[in-house]
Amino acid sequence: MKKRLFSFIALSAIALTSCSFFGNQNNYKSYEKEISVYNIDDLDEESNLSSGYQKTINARFIEGEDLIPYLTLKQYASLYDIHLADNAKSAFDKSVFSDIWSITIDDQICFVAQADSSFNDFLIAGSIESAYYEGDDPRDLKALNYGIDIDFDGKYLSDETYAYHPFDGYGIKHFTYERETYYPLGLLDITFYDFSGIYFTYNYKHIISTRDVENYNDIKYIDEGKEYDFNHQMEEVAKNLSTPSYLIKYNAGLFLYLMDNFYGLKEQKGIQSFASYYKRNHGIYSDLFSSFDDVRGMGYSDALSILDDNHTILVSANESWNESQFGLIRRYGERCKNRTKTKSTLQTLRQSAYKNLTPEKDYLLSEDGKTALFSFDSFVFGTTDQVFNDDESIKDTAGNYDTFYKLLFALKDLQNLGTVKNVIFDISLNGGGVVGVMLKVLSLMSKDNSSTFAMYDDSTTQVSIYVPHIDSNNDKKYDSTDSYGNLFNFYLLTSDCSFSCGNALPCCAKEANIAKIIGQKSGGGECAVSVHYLPNSEYVYHSSNLHIGYFDNETNTFEGFEDGVTPDIEVEIGSSFYSVDYLNTLIQNA
Repeated sequence: MKKRLFSFIALSAIALTSCSFFGNQNNYKSYEKEISVYNIDDLDEESNLSSGYQKTINARFIEGEDLIPYLTLKQYASLYDIHLADNAKSAFDKSVFSDIWSITIDDQICFVAQADSSFNDFLIAGSIESAYYEGDDPRDLKALNYGIDIDFDGKYLSDETYAYHPFDGYGIKHFTYERETYYPLGLLDITFYDFSGIYFTYNYKHIISTRDVENYNDIKYIDEGKEYDFNHQMEEVAKNLSTPSYLIKYNAGLFLYLMDNFYGLKEQKGIQSFASYYKRNHGIYSDLFSSFDDVRGMGYSDALSILDDNHTILVSANESWNESQFGLIRRYGERCKNRTKTKSTLQTLRQSAYKNLTPEKDYLLSEDGKTALFSFDSFVFGTTDQVFNDDESIKDTAGNYDTFYKLLFALKDLQNLGTVKNVIFDISLNGGGVVGVMLKVLSLMSKDNSSTFAMYDDSTTQVSIYVPHIDSNNDKKYDSTDSYGNLFNFYLLTSDCSFSCGNALPCCAKEANIAKIIGQKSGGGECAVSVHYLPNSEYVYHSSNLHIGYFDNETNTFEGFEDGVTPDIEVEIGSSFYSVDYLNTLIQNA
């Protein structure tokens, strides 16, 4: 789809005007209501919601639709003010039909967005997150960021260097009141989350914000003397009510908008419009709009699981409107079903092969002592307490919690043996994890403490190229003494269950000649994961617009890793798949 141009000449210009002269003036009858906004990442030790108070905002509601707040873009932009660094400034401008929001750092624009009520779309460039003050992120990332230095380069593959998100055709309402355009909070939240990393969601009583989306529903808080979490406070407001038809339409429309604009494998699967796709192939479209809670709950689950994508699933369904008992039933496609069967087979084979391992010796060694086999099934990092001693040194037990240190300590042990030449990392059941951890592992395996990793954002056509270096020996230097590619020949044992980062590691390693691939073809999953909450609290986990792959500087082309990587040495799945002596023989005869 051809993008529409920004209605201003250049991102460096502050004066912004609209090129639209005719628009859709939806003048619904509306009323104003004050809503308090709370940041649940900033609660006191007693978890009082009041301690996270951010501000009170005057939202508007369409008469008869009392559970959907509408904000102007300026009001929505103001929700980020508490997160901005001292040298970051948020500015706002408007014309007849366009609202413009920009953020500058030291007078240089880092983010700009245009909401156009005539074209019914958003045009967005840059990052809100880049303007936050240091320490704003509440997550404990010390171990992830420790001992890594990353060189970065970026380029765009087209002249249209902005994201284009049209919302026309989804039944999503917006209206004008006293010359201001109001958009539903759910639309703004879905649109801007990927640029901000912060959720702003209405639970029928408050607007709640958080950056810790993975634990959103688990965060407990005290409000007016009673303990709640986000969903159960929503349930209390909704109890004894039937699901309003306007809310069903609103939620379904935003779901279709979300999938059309933010599902990263839409093009690969040949989907032009998710509404048409669901109508044509699966009859799911009408289920999303059903007045029957069980039909609707199953509809959301089916809408995601039929995509046959292990990155895309309904994590939690709506409890307030009784969808939850049906919304978590899975109807997987053939690829996911086959991967599940393969996983079961491999788990049985591995359990038999690895049955004699101990915490002190967690690797298999060939009879001749030349080849070691070592498994890990995810890329995770530990907390500060788990990884660091009081003197900032690394704990001996850090490898129990952090994949990088698990591998580093294992390689040190194998080095001390003095006989090992080949190290096989068994990632045949590795379903992925944190990209930053995978980058550290890549550099650990390299010869020169360097690897290359590329991500392509197909909403902006930007390619980001990362070259990580590690300091594994804590000497404050990033050189070849920190990597192990000169000490060992690395191999990666893969299968169709090597997915996401478990797929990216062998793809990147083979492309950079860091390791040979042994086993079966890896399972794909090239897109980074994004998480969105729908306004009715359905929790959607899906492949995002960020694709992991290889960028060719000479041809200026990007190729994703969705198809996986073909092994250099193929191994049939059977009793010898995890036999270190059999694998050792294959390596020596290759």
